[in-house]
This record gives sequence, structure tokens and C-alpha cells, in this order.
Amino acid sequence: INTGDNSVSAALPLPVSYAYHIAVSPDGSRGYVSGLFSNNVVVLDLTTNPVSIVGSVEGVGGPSHAVVSPDGSRVYVAEYFGLRIGVIDAGTLALSAIN
Repeated sequence: INTGDNSVSAALPLPVSYAYHIAVSPDGSRGYVSGLFSNNVVVLDLTTNPVSIVGSVEGVGGPSHAVVSPDGSRVYVAEYFGLRIGVIDAGTLALSAIN
């Protein structure tokens, strides 16, 4: 989205069912989109034009809201349908824990 005039500059089809939330890394280089009904988090490279998909992290059941740690090393994703938090290692794009 062009923030100057609120126009859509490009659309990127995502491999998620019901893109629910996006969290952006502190440096603005990555976006993490939770797919509520597809049980994955899609990782975007926000430095490319158009934006590109870097990968997908599986294993969080019904991922909803996500936050990125201040140093950008971890992404915490809440399960909408469960009572757990998934922890994604931002460097390896692996689910490092689910509590």
C-alpha cells in the first residue's frame, strides 16, 4: 500500500487461509503473516519490490496475533484456538518452541 495516497501498489497472493494478522520486524525488513485456518505463518521480505515470500513456518495451530522481539530474533505467535504461544526463530524460520 502506498502510504502517501493509500492506493494499492501491488497484491501478493499468500499461501494461507484467512490471513489474520501481520507483524513487522523492528528494522522493517520482514513481515510475518498468520494464516488462521491454514496453521502456518508466512514470512515476507519487505525490502523487495514487489514484496516476496521468504518461507512458511508450520506447527502453530490457528495462528492469530504475532509480535517480534525487539532485537528481531524471535517471533511470538498466539494460537487462536488453543492456549499456547509458538516461538519462531527468525534466523532459521523454525518453530523453536510451543508453550
